[in-house]
Amino acid sequence: MSQSGERQGFDGRAPARPSGRRLHQGVVLKREQGEKVSMDEQEAPRTPQKPKAATRKPQAARRAKTRELLIETAARLFSQSHPDSVTIEDIIQAAGLAKGTFYNHFTDKEALSLEVLRRVLARADAGVAALNIDVTDPAERIARGICFYARLAMMDPVEGRLLSHNAPLDLASDAFDSTGFAPDVGAGIASGRLRVATREDGAVAIVGASWALMFRLLIQPNASAAIFLSQQVVTMTLQGLGLSSVEADALSARCCDEILAGRVAA
Repeated sequence: MSQSGERQGFDGRAPARPSGRRLHQGVVLKREQGEKVSMDEQEAPRTPQKPKAATRKPQAARRAKTRELLIETAARLFSQSHPDSVTIEDIIQAAGLAKGTFYNHFTDKEALSLEVLRRVLARADAGVAALNIDVTDPAERIARGICFYARLAMMDPVEGRLLSHNAPLDLASDAFDSTGFAPDVGAGIASGRLRVATREDGAVAIVGASWALMFRLLIQPNASAAIFLSQQVVTMTLQGLGLSSVEADALSARCCDEILAGRVAA
């Protein structure tokens, strides 16, 4: 003990006063051995702070959910009335959202309508693809595809109205090059089975005929008349694609009978 009453260490020097910080174990050993300790070494390693809870994922999920709500609400309203008669106010009111929310997801109603059309076309294309999974002849695939749309109008009028109501005025739109019919037309042209200028022209003609048929069947959903009318539309479409009248009529009769009579699940 020194005269001042301060306790001394083994080397005769007063120990360092505690700084309130927890010293690193290596620093403690150095001091016990009388070695010099730098200021940097005296700094105890800081405990890393826990990262803040991620908020981006919940925000992104909420944003995606709101976008889906707008699309689903618009699709429901478009199936009941033509999109031209449905306003943005109608959509946000039916969805229970604020008006400003709409513009966080879509620039205008046309952008929303195109998204609805893209999705309904994708569902229809998937249905046609499933129906034609074992069919290789392009002409038969097209005939069966048109019959699928006719059956859709009869069996699922809500989806049928959604398709027919969302038919764009410009049937020459590039969107039709991505439909399920375009590859079949392309394959038919390449093999010489079909005679049409481009696959886009063929796809436009087929989709136009399919939607006109759907619209007619939605107005008068008569099962017996549906087969007869569908056969006429398929025959004329196949003839327009280059098949002879005899072959077009025979192929049309067989496909319409199989699909619309319920022998094949469509």
